[in-house]
Amino acid sequence: MNTIELFHSLTFYAMYGAAALAVFVIIERQIFYMAGRRDAKSVIKSNCIRRP
Repeated sequence: MNTIELFHSLTFYAMYGAAALAVFVIIERQIFYMAGRRDAKSVIKSNCIRRP
């Protein structure tokens, strides 16, 4: 395997890693926002914050 092919393979492995990291972050953020929305709804239901 020559140098160009090696760099080509390494570049694609790096892109696969970045794509996997992006998917993980997207899923983690969705879980975080769903939990925050649930907590906000419970605070509003408990009448601690008055709605206009």
